[in-house]
Amino acid sequence: MIRNIRWISDCLKRLTLVSASVVVASIGHAQLSAPTGTVYVSHGLYTYPNYFGGPALPSFNIPGNGWMTAPGANYPVVNGHTQLSHAWAAAGSPWLTWFTSPIGNFGGATTSLYAFSTGNSAWIRWSNYTVFDNSPLGGGSYNLSGGDIAGTVGPLGWAGRAVVAFPYRIVARKPIGYAALGAAFEVEVYDQFNNLQRMFDLGVVAATDGLATARPDGNLFWFHLNLLNSPGVAATLGNFNQWWVGPTYHAAGWIAVVTNPFAMAPGWRWVINGRLTLLADPDYDMQIDYDQIADMNNQLAQYGEDIMGYNVVPEPASLLALSAGLLGMMARRRRKA
Repeated sequence: MIRNIRWISDCLKRLTLVSASVVVASIGHAQLSAPTGTVYVSHGLYTYPNYFGGPALPSFNIPGNGWMTAPGANYPVVNGHTQLSHAWAAAGSPWLTWFTSPIGNFGGATTSLYAFSTGNSAWIRWSNYTVFDNSPLGGGSYNLSGGDIAGTVGPLGWAGRAVVAFPYRIVARKPIGYAALGAAFEVEVYDQFNNLQRMFDLGVVAATDGLATARPDGNLFWFHLNLLNSPGVAATLGNFNQWWVGPTYHAAGWIAVVTNPFAMAPGWRWVINGRLTLLADPDYDMQIDYDQIADMNNQLAQYGEDIMGYNVVPEPASLLALSAGLLGMMARRRRKA
């Protein structure tokens, strides 16, 4: 489980929602074992008591499952949720792709992810995440995903970086509502005697209320969350764009935080726990934006190509039909509505 920490905003900047990923770039030879553990997905509805009056800083269900309970900037605090579907898979399994159809106020969601190691890198990797909402004020639709994975270090040791980086796209059709993305992750490193040598937490949060201007800093904001006991932050990165098509608001971009290098000795063990939360309410859509991945990866490449943690990649061709069908279903449902 992610440990109980005090999250503090490291940066507060204007940005739109981008998809996030936690990454560690390695320096050296293939030394990371295949991971053990699980990845999982949960889709459903959530409620909140008040649309205004939430905390200024983001909050997460820590200790617990890492659920983002509030994006910060006075956005609502989640006080209850109803899980409509869920799935899990062992690390090393093929892509776990989970689709939950629209039902009632729930607008539908899709998630695709898996966990694996290349030897130089170990990660949980997403290729798709979407959430659509059709609920009134007072509640919304969520998409929660992530995993808990662990592995060992080979005889040559390993050195690298931790990175959180996600791309996103948002569509808003109503003047009151919001969409938010939050990722909270913890990296733990143990020696050969199972003594904890390093533990640090990092994350990103991005949110927008689209057509409204009720938030303290206008439509957009982002947080790069502090790292606890971290090797230090090398860079906070991101990109944001917003535009209108008639009365409909669109936003797209990405957000990332990169640590300084850190090392693991031969025979040590690593653990990565983390969750990605998407929240949307009401009649807002949020999804991965594949157009942002190239720009994101180009800027992250300077910190190393091998990664350990969480990453986003273009969707495999075998999954494109599923996404196209989902988007078509949403469009048909909205036209009927």
